[in-house]
Amino acid sequence: MKQAIAEYVLTTEHKLSHGGFKPSLHPLVAEKIGAELCHKLGIGAPSEIKAADRQETLAAIRSGEWIPKVILDDRLRAVSAFQRIGIADWNVLVKRIPRAISLVELRLRCGIEGRAIHVSSDDVSRDKLLNELGDIIHQGNARSYFTVSDFELPADTTKIQEAIQWGSQAMLAIHAARLFLACSAAHAGNVLVDADGKLYSVDHECVAQTSGEELELLFDNVERGTRAWNALAGVASLSHDDVVDLFSGVPDDAHWPLGSKEKTVNYFTGRLDYWKWKHAGN
Repeated sequence: MKQAIAEYVLTTEHKLSHGGFKPSLHPLVAEKIGAELCHKLGIGAPSEIKAADRQETLAAIRSGEWIPKVILDDRLRAVSAFQRIGIADWNVLVKRIPRAISLVELRLRCGIEGRAIHVSSDDVSRDKLLNELGDIIHQGNARSYFTVSDFELPADTTKIQEAIQWGSQAMLAIHAARLFLACSAAHAGNVLVDADGKLYSVDHECVAQTSGEELELLFDNVERGTRAWNALAGVASLSHDDVVDLFSGVPDDAHWPLGSKEKTVNYFTGRLDYWKWKHAGN
């Protein structure tokens, strides 16, 4: 599972850095679909995501209950003075997850971290790239906008430490969900945890259009009967209606990179069919 995740993320990051990224969803739609998919799978995610004009965004910032983001270069970027990104005429608001902290902030503030990722290979260049990828997954983004003041570290951190391991059942469920979407893999900046050890997946806005080769790679590297296999079973249990339902609240006239809402739904039900077929042992 780790090899499949590492190679898939490496491929995705390479495409992003070399301009080869082809989105299957508009960033705002992807953010909403990603959160809804997580909810269906029992994974923590933002409870609400919406578009807002400048006035609504300013009010949301003052309330402290929302995280403002803008669409920039076909991706959602957090409004940040550090990055010199300001609010636009229309923005995206993501409901803040109360009393949760990103794993990178958990490490920096509390000194608690999950197991680091280290991948080796006989090929020197590939080894270098994969180990750098491991650092990205481990370190996350130190400029994470999910900085919070209401997280309180409990006296007993056992549940937190168990959950944030990259091979925990909760983390594997997030890996599986994000692989189904073909969005950026889980890392220390886009996974949050609360004091009860519940994980939350955020930042699903960058969803790629693929031919499905990464799913073949995934299933070729997962052993039946393992915790990773059980995590894949969650997505395999979804129905076509579940996938269609993900898009039920998105207007038909939204921007669809694949051409239309119907084509997009068909694309994701096709991914589900392939996932189910491979999970069944084909």
